[in-house]
Amino acid sequence: VSDPQKMPTVRNILSHSSGISSTAAKNSLMTKADKESLDASIAFYLEKGLDYDPGTKSLYSGIAAFDVLTKIIELVSDEDYLEFLIPIRFLMLKNSLMFCKLMLALLHGINSESPCSPIT
Repeated sequence: VSDPQKMPTVRNILSHSSGISSTAAKNSLMTKADKESLDASIAFYLEKGLDYDPGTKSLYSGIAAFDVLTKIIELVSDEDYLEFLIPIRFLMLKNSLMFCKLMLALLHGINSESPCSPIT
């Protein structure tokens, strides 16, 4: 995205309003090589660009958006996605309310004083 104002946010991706779509037509353009790894899939989505400006409409993106979210998690956590999920899965099973608060904190920014308090 050449204009930073038009960069999709995590919120856009989660609400299917990011402009990243995985329509049947776009998916049919993916080669076997594009599907072999997460990095190859992300490169394909980057090359194809956004279908619309983020936040202007909503279009379900069940594959591309979740691939992008997976890559964001890997980059931010500096861990493989599956390794990242292990402690979260334990936390979710142990305390569903704490898991919800943690996810909200990750989406809205983390307050250094309390890791489950959104930055205001």
